[in-house]
Amino acid sequence: MLGHGAATAACELRFAPLVGICELTDVRIDGHHVLATGPHLLISHERIEGELPETVIEHLDEPVYSQPGAPYLHITSDTARLTAATVRAALTGTLSVPHRARTVRLYRFANADGPYFAADPNFHPDGTFTALHLYPATAVRPNSGYTDATRPLLNTLLAHKRARGLGRREEFAHATGGDVAAVLQALTGQADELQPIDRAAAAHLRQIHPQVAAYAAALERAGYPPRMFFSRTFTIDTGQIVNQGRAEKLFHGLTGTNGEPMTPLEERDFGRASLSTLRGPIWRVAPLPLAATGRLPLAVAGKKNPPTSVPSLLVEELDPCHLSPVMRTTGCRLRRHTLALPGGWIEHTSMTQGRALFALPGLLADPRATG
Repeated sequence: MLGHGAATAACELRFAPLVGICELTDVRIDGHHVLATGPHLLISHERIEGELPETVIEHLDEPVYSQPGAPYLHITSDTARLTAATVRAALTGTLSVPHRARTVRLYRFANADGPYFAADPNFHPDGTFTALHLYPATAVRPNSGYTDATRPLLNTLLAHKRARGLGRREEFAHATGGDVAAVLQALTGQADELQPIDRAAAAHLRQIHPQVAAYAAALERAGYPPRMFFSRTFTIDTGQIVNQGRAEKLFHGLTGTNGEPMTPLEERDFGRASLSTLRGPIWRVAPLPLAATGRLPLAVAGKKNPPTSVPSLLVEELDPCHLSPVMRTTGCRLRRHTLALPGGWIEHTSMTQGRALFALPGLLADPRATG
């Protein structure tokens, strides 16, 4: 059965984050609150005094925030410099440099690393997602900058369906290979349009395109109909990777705490007040890296799975919020067991062999691959 859930099948696509490491300027110009980092300029519609109030998530079933957010003008431009003249031109619609402009709702949140800002942090009514997060450096957060969490694949799929009279939740039953090709072409076109406005976003789109194209080709080779490429229950764009495990390195110092949610959406998913808090115990089961000496370089083994000299299985309990073997609230390590296994239970495959056989950890070897 196809679809998303324990008894169904689906494909989740997750992408590297679009990160900008740059100074975050927080000033007032003509009474307007202004934030500027990288190509992004946010200007409050109204003249305001003081800081934006901190927002918290009040309900788990829906993203209900304690504050309504404030309307800001969001200008995206590689060439718009932060000056009083730029701010005035933006507010009057007379900015002459290449740019994009939209109205967003801006919020101020906080996590373990300190305060941060989020513009349109949740899904839009039409199902699209264009969140932007801005991070000031703090005593815990080494760098300042932004993450542009826009989901180009999701947004393009929805736009293609909308152009054919379909609602965001409707299935595209009569989709063809031409529709799939049109989405891929649209992603290329978006990158070209962004090039003179936001070069980093254009480059990011060009990194996403091959992954989406490979996914489309894999569906076709596996015999799946084109409608599955558009199905909201099968093709799931989960957006940027979250700050867990090795992915922390991808954020280049915008987080100082591994496993800490960096966005309101992540906070709702696995933060202190999240849907994850409703889970029961979670256990992780993983075969441990095997080496004759019981030692491997950290770059090979990673931090989660300690190498062993005998075939072994690691069984450990995880904090349901952060999926960590240490309970964040108490600092206590949770239950952890290492089980030695009889010979032959674990097949050790080199990286070279694994690539040749398209092998994945935890899957039985395909006997056809060896004849």
